[in-house]
Amino acid sequence: MTNPSASLRQSLVRFGRGILLIYCVSLAGLYLAQERLLLHPSHAPSRPADNDPRFQISEWRPTGSDTVGYVLEPKAGPVRGTVLFFHGNAGDAEGRIAVGAEIVHHGYRAVLVEYPGFGMRAGPVSMASLMAASQDAFGAARRQWTGPFVLAGESLGAGVAAQVTRQQGAAVSGLLLFTPWDSLSSVAQEKLSAVPVSLLLHRDYDSAEALRSYPGPVFVVGAERDQLIPIHHAKALAATLQHPHFVALQGAEHNTWFDAVTQDQWQTMLDAAAALGDRRCPQDSTRDEH
Repeated sequence: MTNPSASLRQSLVRFGRGILLIYCVSLAGLYLAQERLLLHPSHAPSRPADNDPRFQISEWRPTGSDTVGYVLEPKAGPVRGTVLFFHGNAGDAEGRIAVGAEIVHHGYRAVLVEYPGFGMRAGPVSMASLMAASQDAFGAARRQWTGPFVLAGESLGAGVAAQVTRQQGAAVSGLLLFTPWDSLSSVAQEKLSAVPVSLLLHRDYDSAEALRSYPGPVFVVGAERDQLIPIHHAKALAATLQHPHFVALQGAEHNTWFDAVTQDQWQTMLDAAAALGDRRCPQDSTRDEH
């Protein structure tokens, strides 16, 4: 005669093994497919038209072959420096012309960097190719123009700017990081609380670690109502830096940060980030909030 308790235990053991197997298979799937899960390229249909009286726009082809971004130059007045802007995920350089126009409005050249597989740029879609292409873009910009060079980025692009700065160091005058993460793993862990994210990520693009020894000014701009990368990640990043200036955009969400930044804030941030002459920051400004 079958013991009901033993039968129940066996059923529970089989059920538990089944759940564990599903969990392990899911983890394996996350590990193998994380590039497709992390990156969502957008493909614009065509190059943006040059129909703005304030600036001229051209495709950026530093090697004379493939387009790797767009350059916006002021049509009048001196150029005070070059700002390389790295866009976020599920976007492309063509979609950030308005950001470039704002940069130009304040007297700077705007270089909108495109990633391989995004927009009209060919190439493999991966974090490795994205990072390598961004490093190459900064090197090409240094060969083509004189400084100062400011790096700016939003969301994923803020992480890109941090990793470029890790390699380029003092060649970067300053940074503007909009809706950034402190580390990719910390954001992912919040979204996937039951998953050992740190063990699965091929690489944790840790912006805090990348910028820990960076001596220049870093403007960390967080959106108050950001649900994708909550603002506490921006605050955590700022807390680790040598010369941070924290800006909280009241009422802004992850994708509306641009509408919330005022022209005065743009001018203040760009001019401070481009100020190569004096790397010293007043002691009472290391936690500025605008």
